[in-house]
Amino acid sequence: MKAQIKQIYDDSYQNYGAPKITQIIKQNGEIIAEKTVGNYMREMGLKAQYTKPYTTTTK
Repeated sequence: MKAQIKQIYDDSYQNYGAPKITQIIKQNGEIIAEKTVGNYMREMGLKAQYTKPYTTTTK
């Protein structure tokens, strides 16, 4: 399962987090909880990239 999580994570260019990875795994017919995927990702040192929303600072 960890290899599958790593493969999906790398295919998404390190963008996907536990919710999206869980969704893809479930579409492939496997059963796994989002919490479990998150724990595996933490163990392997994988982290989703967070993009800060654009904020206008000038008026």
